[in-house]
Amino acid sequence: MSRLRVFIRSLALFSFLILCVGCEKIDGGGKEVNIFVLNPPEEYDALMQALKDGTGQSASFLWFSDVHFSRTNLRRILSWYKRYNTCFDDIIATGDQQNLYYTDDFSWWSNCGASNVLQAVGNHDAWISESIYKGKKYEGETVRTYGKESQFYILSQKDVYNKLFSPFISSWEVIQPESGKCYYYKDYGKLRLVVVDCMHYGTVDDLDENKKSLQDKWLKDVLNDARKNGLAVMIASHYPPANASLIPCSYTNKKSNGQYSDRLNRLAAKDVSRFLDAGGEFVGWLTGHSHYDDIGVLELDSRQLLLRCATANHNRSKEKLRVNGKKNQDSFNCFSVDTDIKEIYLVKVGADVNADGERKRILRYRYQDYTDAAGNVYERGLICSE
Repeated sequence: MSRLRVFIRSLALFSFLILCVGCEKIDGGGKEVNIFVLNPPEEYDALMQALKDGTGQSASFLWFSDVHFSRTNLRRILSWYKRYNTCFDDIIATGDQQNLYYTDDFSWWSNCGASNVLQAVGNHDAWISESIYKGKKYEGETVRTYGKESQFYILSQKDVYNKLFSPFISSWEVIQPESGKCYYYKDYGKLRLVVVDCMHYGTVDDLDENKKSLQDKWLKDVLNDARKNGLAVMIASHYPPANASLIPCSYTNKKSNGQYSDRLNRLAAKDVSRFLDAGGEFVGWLTGHSHYDDIGVLELDSRQLLLRCATANHNRSKEKLRVNGKKNQDSFNCFSVDTDIKEIYLVKVGADVNADGERKRILRYRYQDYTDAAGNVYERGLICSE
């Protein structure tokens, strides 16, 4: 069965290579062009179907990040999800749904039909300007400032939860420690997706009577429970957990060095290391924030894979110029995790060419060594980036 799945994905890759030869450039003249015109279904149907091979062992997701109030691009992403909904178990956004501040209007999210999108909290989802912070008091506010110049304050997790999570989370079918917390997990067969809140990990409203992080205790418990129940774990966070040694391939942005100024609380990566030491199965981290694509392993623990997703808002891209009406207007990932053959299979939609003109449409990575039924050993690492 494992060889059959490998064959199916290889066939999908072959079909893509045949179809994309000579793909014409579409001049949108700066106007919006339907996403399926720029990313034709005849190119993607086989790739999307390969996300689900019918064995029941894979979980698949549409994943985007840093959409920053781009209603147009969010609607385009949701139209993709609607067309290929049978190929996905869920859709997730890894932070910075807001434009600049927590106080920005968020009615656009539900107006676009994004109520079913799982969310992680990003810095722009929790930031508030100093003038507004001092001019109006928020219940449960945190007093920690961001940056040396104290330009922004971070709103409490309760405030952020009430605005970004509370209207939608009842439909996500996730497991929360309690209402009002912006972190949770959800199980998909043999995979557990854990979503952490990078903005309130160890902040003043996340501490118990001994000044220990409540979120960190929760994460340890969730990891331990997954190990006992034989579940592989994947963690989503807006900030990366630590600096990374990047894997040179077409998916990794050439300008990135893997040294990140903004990082998740270091306790989280240490928790994962202990989980691995105890025999747990870890797939990797899903992160955003940088606005470009990366793949690497953490410097502090090379067993931990890191994947970063480029911004879904083309006006905020740090990569090759992205404009309305061009294929690179869109940028999001469709991927599956196969816990049987220990593999991540990822398809980039939209901006699938890097600054050097190399394709980064398909990424395959084996996140753990495994031995198949015939005794063949397959080693962890990059399989292809095409």
